[in-house]
Amino acid sequence: MKKAITFLGLFLIASVLLAQADGNTSIADRATYLNEIKEQLQLKWPKNRTINLVFHGHSVPAGYFVTPHVNTLEAYPQLSLKKVKKAYPWAVVNSITTAIGGENSVAGAKRFATEVLSHRPDVAFIDYGLNDRRAGLEAAKAAWEQMIQEALAEGVKVILFTPTPDQREDLLAPNSELTKHAKQIRALAAQYQVGLVDSYLLFQELAKKENLKDYMAQSNHVNALGHDVVANEIKTWFGIPAQKGPPNILWIIAEDLSPDLACYGHSLVKTPNIDALAARGVRFTQAFVTAPVCTPSRTALATGMYQTSINAHHMRYPDELRHELPAPVTPLNELLRKQGYQTANIKDKWGKGKTDWSFRSDQAHYDTDQWDSLSRDQAFFAVVNLRLTHRPFERDTVNPIDPAKVYVPPYYPDHSVSRLDWAAYLETVQLMDQQVGQVLRELNRRGLAENTIVFFFSDHGRPMTRAKNYHFDAGTHIPLIMASPEGLDWSSTLPPGTVDHRLLSAIDLTATTLALSGAQKPSWMQGRVLLGEQAEPERAYVFCASDRIGESYFKTRSVRSKRYKYIRNFNRDFSINGSATAYRKQMHPIYHLINIYHEKSWLGPNQRFLMETMPKEYLFDLNADPLEMRSLVSDPRKAKLLAKMRRELANWQARTRDYGMEEDSEAIIKAFEEYGIQSSTSRAAQIKAMEQAVRDEIEDQKKY
Repeated sequence: MKKAITFLGLFLIASVLLAQADGNTSIADRATYLNEIKEQLQLKWPKNRTINLVFHGHSVPAGYFVTPHVNTLEAYPQLSLKKVKKAYPWAVVNSITTAIGGENSVAGAKRFATEVLSHRPDVAFIDYGLNDRRAGLEAAKAAWEQMIQEALAEGVKVILFTPTPDQREDLLAPNSELTKHAKQIRALAAQYQVGLVDSYLLFQELAKKENLKDYMAQSNHVNALGHDVVANEIKTWFGIPAQKGPPNILWIIAEDLSPDLACYGHSLVKTPNIDALAARGVRFTQAFVTAPVCTPSRTALATGMYQTSINAHHMRYPDELRHELPAPVTPLNELLRKQGYQTANIKDKWGKGKTDWSFRSDQAHYDTDQWDSLSRDQAFFAVVNLRLTHRPFERDTVNPIDPAKVYVPPYYPDHSVSRLDWAAYLETVQLMDQQVGQVLRELNRRGLAENTIVFFFSDHGRPMTRAKNYHFDAGTHIPLIMASPEGLDWSSTLPPGTVDHRLLSAIDLTATTLALSGAQKPSWMQGRVLLGEQAEPERAYVFCASDRIGESYFKTRSVRSKRYKYIRNFNRDFSINGSATAYRKQMHPIYHLINIYHEKSWLGPNQRFLMETMPKEYLFDLNADPLEMRSLVSDPRKAKLLAKMRRELANWQARTRDYGMEEDSEAIIKAFEEYGIQSSTSRAAQIKAMEQAVRDEIEDQKKY
């Protein structure tokens, strides 16, 4: 048995080293790292076995408060045992302390095999950072690595601790000795992909808003309250939420993304992080936005209202022309603030802090844009707005997409220009997935994941011709995943690994988020609650609207059921390709490919409509025609259906007051006209260069 365990341990170490070589290093996933142990803890006699938790370290885990007094039962090893036992009442659990007061990691490593591993631990906890200042960073690192490797070689799970405070050092000083040791311990946890209790970060957060003396027994020893802070962090590794009360809520918003993900059946892309999120949550298949472009879509998300109902329906008004929100409409972040939530729009290397709303409001601000400001003592609503998969695309050099294998929709010419552009988009999707993983790991590292419900979705569909800006599904259909940690009450409404086929509008996410906080949905909000006691009936239809987008004025409305879609183009003196903005002409090579193919009469029957004047209306059977290429408006067999869909759209416009059907002010008209002139002028050289690059590619005859 010993040899089998050792072999397994060596295999685990080899796997860690391979992961390091690939650059895939992060601390263990708090939700899954101790899964086998958590399963054991749930077993009843006679199937259960003893679980050993061994705490190795210095005076703090040993229980020294005011030296020489030792308060064993109030120290975090015993407090953790109590919390684990409360959650797992049938488990047999030992909390074994091998800590010695005054010891550093160099000394602790010498007795690790004989005094820690001899107890056959299921989890080994290592806490020496406070005393390692005497040993120095280099010697401490070698000692920590020795202990980690010895534990992993025996198949033991490992959780490292950053130091608790020493009031003789400034806890918030960026270059203090304790700060350096904390950074090194975090790096080791990531390097070996083991667990981490970041005590140093926990007490830094406390020091920003409380008197740290309240948590200290003496200058370098925490008291019972301080030990409880650490024990509350430890219990999260056992699937026990750190916080009671309302859940934290995190929105991760990608830009310009259709459901082009592996978990949605796209075989070419690698999206392991989003796939894993879907595996522990619910994947929704029928989610649609209220606008196929970012500003009006995000405006609707911010309020739970159709952007047309609050007179905020154009794409990026000048600031001075934006309307105030009509009373009593209130942004979601303010509604949650009234519920006691802290609100954050994170700005870091992944989050861009984007709002992009088309209204003015004194209440449309967030409390913070920093992770460090979030606390486990107060529920939070945080938004991380990723730039990807917006153009310009970024290439995935590690997992490149072969353009020859890309599926090109038949309404585009099947040329290398199309294939290269699609491959670049899909590679950007893969890079976006990596960012999602980094955000989730950051949540985990801070001990916030166990009480946080995560939403992942996008603001509208992919950034392609006949997608973004248009009412076809390619522009309005979005991915949506919701995941709840095991320990929350809401987890029963979001069962892991399930799929939900209900038809829903993006504004329903707003109403649902509010319901998750415990608040009642206000009567004015148009979004519907999807989960819990306030859950509302499934929609029969979803609606979408687009008006001014830069210099293009669409004035398009649509209604969609699960099977049929009706689109009404109120402005239509242009073709789909002809409605491109200067930005699109600069950034979209397929726009130029279509124009050039049209010039040369090369467009096929499924592509020519892109250059034809848009019709007054479309009607599609989405079951028979999922790419929406055959309009049924002229089919006499669909006359009753057409009349019904027209009525549904007209009734919705009347019921919700569609401000977009009213005349714009002269100031708004002038502002968008001036924007169009400025945009076309400033982008002229880049547009010409893009066109020439496409012509050169065509001349090279690089066709597939």
